[in-house]
Amino acid sequence: MSVAAAVGSGLVNGSTRIFMGLMIDRFKFKSLFAIIVSVQVFNGLVCFWAAKWAPAFFVCVLLNFFVIAAIFTILPVSVINVFGNKHGPYIYVFVMLGGLFADFINLPLIILVLPKTSFLIIYNIGAVIATICLVILCFF
Repeated sequence: MSVAAAVGSGLVNGSTRIFMGLMIDRFKFKSLFAIIVSVQVFNGLVCFWAAKWAPAFFVCVLLNFFVIAAIFTILPVSVINVFGNKHGPYIYVFVMLGGLFADFINLPLIILVLPKTSFLIIYNIGAVIATICLVILCFF
């Protein structure tokens, strides 16, 4: 696990930021975000099962680092493109606060739901939420 964290946080995170930085200049936010959310859906569906085989779980951890780096790369550019240099940074602060609120929602989910169910249910809830995000992305 520590090897996955070291590789993920260093190589995958860094290379994803460079790669997605180049991609945001060539492709629209919507298509890139659809790819990112699709990776989240995939991880939510297979991560529980992948934990039984170390190489597969290693790939899941790296995919999670890819998603985190990709989101932190494309969101600032997109927010500035939409809201401009004057208002963009302020809007981006509120976008980032969304992660804090998501953490506050996840905490009771883990405390209340996990003891009565399993990690499989938690992963599936994440996959369902990511799928809803993908459906919303398709219609807006």
